[in-house]
Amino acid sequence: MGKKKYQKIQEKILEAGVQAPSSCNQQMYYFILIENNFIKKALEERAKFKWLDRIPNPIFVICDKRYGNERFANLQGASASIQNMILFAYSINIGSCWIAGYGDKAIVKEILNIPSYFHILGCIGFGYPDEKPLKPLKRDIKEISFVDRTNFPKDGSNNPDKWEFKEINNLAERAIFAKSPDIGYYSLFDSQFKNEIRFLSNKIGEKNLVVYDVSGIYSIELAKKNNAKRFTILITGEKIKLWLEERIKLLQLKNITCEKGLIETHKGEYDCILHLEILNRIPKKNHEIIIKESKRLIRKEGRIISSFLNKKSVYGVLFKKGIGRRYGPEISRTEKEIKEIYQKMDLKIKEEIGFNILPSFRLFFKTGIPGRYTFLNRYLRYLSKYNLLEKTISKNWPLKSISTNIFLIIKK
Repeated sequence: MGKKKYQKIQEKILEAGVQAPSSCNQQMYYFILIENNFIKKALEERAKFKWLDRIPNPIFVICDKRYGNERFANLQGASASIQNMILFAYSINIGSCWIAGYGDKAIVKEILNIPSYFHILGCIGFGYPDEKPLKPLKRDIKEISFVDRTNFPKDGSNNPDKWEFKEINNLAERAIFAKSPDIGYYSLFDSQFKNEIRFLSNKIGEKNLVVYDVSGIYSIELAKKNNAKRFTILITGEKIKLWLEERIKLLQLKNITCEKGLIETHKGEYDCILHLEILNRIPKKNHEIIIKESKRLIRKEGRIISSFLNKKSVYGVLFKKGIGRRYGPEISRTEKEIKEIYQKMDLKIKEEIGFNILPSFRLFFKTGIPGRYTFLNRYLRYLSKYNLLEKTISKNWPLKSISTNIFLIIKK
């Protein structure tokens, strides 16, 4: 497409955004079109905006927060403008993606010269799709509608123990997409993730079952690194299965499959069953059945490998009430409680290893700086440039206070 024609289409899309309703018709939102390749490179390298290689001309939408802030009036107007642009683009066969994960907000503001009194609503990518993606799952209107009053509990929680597994699974089904990047823990700690994959690759068997890896982050990376070994991802949602199969197909992996079903209905003997962070992300009341059935499914000489985020680590202390990931709630757990549940099921912990003694401070700028720490912003941002002790691997005393622990578990 010629540059002039593209610019005309872009202007029409922006005009659709201008026609959106806003409180008192203030229209206190603005669009920043990114055309300069040096700025795109800075957003990628400094702000860690990962998707820019897929977006020819991203558009940031910002709004002034000095006026009408009490009712989020300008946020509402800016959001309406984004939806207008997306709907208009769709009407002329142009695809789009509304991106909230655009990297480190403060660095983006610095690069784009956005003053502190502006909110960044997000970034939108527009373009002609080269495929027809699976239709996203939408909630039933009865599930989200109330008459007169809601029935929500007074206190919400990111602790999965206060959720039902069905609720967690339903959220994951809506939130996981074939091309979604991981926006959780391991998007922050790349060095740790690589070390874990290296360790796991030396411990897995020929035939491996990965239980409830709903995002496929671990399973797919292990399959890439171990072509001669077979992997099955066991999940419970049909939509998650379809998305994971689509991702596997895109990556042209031949040694990994996806199966839907509960672990107690699954069949087959495995050399290794992996519980990778699932005890952090599902209710305690479901732990026992998963471990019991895993024990049944492994061969006599087989093993279970379990990883978990440690409550007594720096990460666990800072986020002891849990965090909300795109695909569900998460809570850190102690080494003691994880050990006890496996030992209760007559299993033996043969080996234990820990990763990442001290996480990089960039953790704060991804998950949000708790209010009581904001006075340290300046120093934390400086320290966030460094990995610190992220690459550490230990089998000794720091295990009880290290970010992630992995247990190698066998039958007694």
